Amino acid sequence: ACLLPVFMLGHPLFKGKEIRGFPFAPPAMFPKALANCPRMKNLLTVVAYQEDLVPRMSVFSMHRLRRQIIHELRAVRDQNISESLKAGAQPDENFDAVLDTVDEKALLAMDERNSAPLHVPGTIYHMLSQEQGCSVCTLCFQACCCPCRGAVAPLGTYKTIVYKAKSDTFQEVMVSDQMTHEHLPSSYERALQDLIVD
Repeated sequence: ACLLPVFMLGHPLFKGKEIRGFPFAPPAMFPKALANCPRMKNLLTVVAYQEDLVPRMSVFSMHRLRRQIIHELRAVRDQNISESLKAGAQPDENFDAVLDTVDEKALLAMDERNSAPLHVPGTIYHMLSQEQGCSVCTLCFQACCCPCRGAVAPLGTYKTIVYKAKSDTFQEVMVSDQMTHEHLPSSYERALQDLIVD
C-alpha cells in the first residue's frame, strides 16, 4: 500500500496527476530521512491503531525485542536464584546454562552492524482507544496497561483519540495480548466508528 503510490509517481501513465495513498498500518520499510521527507508526507497518510504489531515490526525492532527478552530472563533468573538460596533449594541449572551462552554485548554489536532502524513513511495518525471514564488509561494516555483493554463493549463505551505521530513512535514492539488482533480490519473499523460516534 505504501509502495504503490511511490511507483505510480514515476510511471508515465500518471504524469501530472495528483496521487495520494492511505495505507492502514503498513510495515516500517523506509530509512528515516525518506520516511519523513515532505514529498512522502504529502503522498502518504497512514493510520495506525494502538499497539498494532505490523508497523512496529522490522529487523531492528525484532533484534531490540530479543535483547529485552534476554535482559528480562536474566533478571528473573537472578531473582529465582536469590529466592532459591533463601529457601535452601538449588537453582535450575538448565535455565542458567541457556542464558550463560548468550553474550549480550556481542548481540548488540551484531545487531547494530546488520540492521538499521526502518520507519513508517508519510503523515501518521495514531488512534488510541480508552474506556469512557477510565482513570487508568486517562492517566497514561496510552491504554496499554489498562484492565479495560481487550473487552468487547458497545459503540460509544470507548473513546478513541487520534494524534499525529512521529515515525519514531513505532520503533519498538509493544508486547500485549492484543498486538496481533489490533491489526485486523475489524479493529480499525471499530476505532473509526468510535471516532464518528464522538
